[in-house]
Amino acid sequence: MMKEGEHKKYGPDRNFRRRLLLFLGGVLGGWTGMAAQSACLVESSADFQAAALQEERSFLDTLSVRLEKGDVAGAVNYGNFVLQQDSTEAGKAVKAYEIAVELGQKDAYVEAASFCKKALSYDIFLGKAHLLLARLYAAHPCWTEERALNQCTYYLVLDNLIRAKQLDVALEKESDELLALYSKKLPTRKDLFMLGYTTGDRVHIGGWIGESIIIR
Repeated sequence: MMKEGEHKKYGPDRNFRRRLLLFLGGVLGGWTGMAAQSACLVESSADFQAAALQEERSFLDTLSVRLEKGDVAGAVNYGNFVLQQDSTEAGKAVKAYEIAVELGQKDAYVEAASFCKKALSYDIFLGKAHLLLARLYAAHPCWTEERALNQCTYYLVLDNLIRAKQLDVALEKESDELLALYSKKLPTRKDLFMLGYTTGDRVHIGGWIGESIIIR
């Protein structure tokens, strides 16, 4: 049994309870505020991603409209403008590749190849740009009246396919299938010999391509 005065010492302290309730209210209020702030951050992040996606879709739509009107020069100028607006090398590489794809689909293969090379100048490890270059060269291999020299373009096709799968494992299957297909289109040693070329010689692929290959 408590003696007089011990109740105050050991019994319930109403002031303490009041302070405790106020403290807990503040903590819970803080948690509520943090949760609301977190929700706002998530929402802002989602809005930012949606805006970025919309911006990307928007510039490709604008590019496509110009190409549908036959304004290849205008599309190229617009594409270059889009690249100038991006402040990162990675962003420019991706956009240049996407522009190249759009140009290639409209058969503007010369301009498409140019943007592929721009993409690679921003990111030398962009395997899909090499794959697209290979497809462009394979679709338009002719640059001279000599059939065997036109077939030399396929050396360049193979070089880009090999590079593509080396840089991106995801492209290996597609690259291997195309390698098997285009390897059959290379010129014969006899045809090259008749033109004065042999294994190890360098051949300049002229015309719209403007690159060199080594006969092997």
